[in-house]
Amino acid sequence: MTLKHSLAAVLAVFAGAIALGGCTHPLDSYERLTAPDLTKPYIGRTKAEIVTCAGQPHSRISKPGGEILIYRYSGTGPVPGGTPKDWSCSATMEFTGDRLEEISYAPKDVESPYTEFGKKKPNLPHCTFSLPRCRGA
Repeated sequence: MTLKHSLAAVLAVFAGAIALGGCTHPLDSYERLTAPDLTKPYIGRTKAEIVTCAGQPHSRISKPGGEILIYRYSGTGPVPGGTPKDWSCSATMEFTGDRLEEISYAPKDVESPYTEFGKKKPNLPHCTFSLPRCRGA
């Protein structure tokens, strides 16, 4: 490979990296990479364990080989007692078989954190996640 071809290959890789990363702010990427995984203590638990400490879900969706439970909550996370009328966050818990495999959570009215001009919007709703009634978390 000639120097010209090597330089072209390096520039192509660099251009691709810019194109793929151009939609996010570098600080946001850093924050996502360094933030603790709030869902990790619950992954692998059984559906019965989760329902015991989170209560009955707002809704259930069957999937091949498992089920998805959807919770609506306010505060740090779902607790027994049903969906609060003023809920602000939603958590989706995906089970494969009887084991919790993945949790995602987001504010009620999800919207992009950026304006059409790429500037970060101030004061957007924010959610956190925990199951305060689960032991060993």
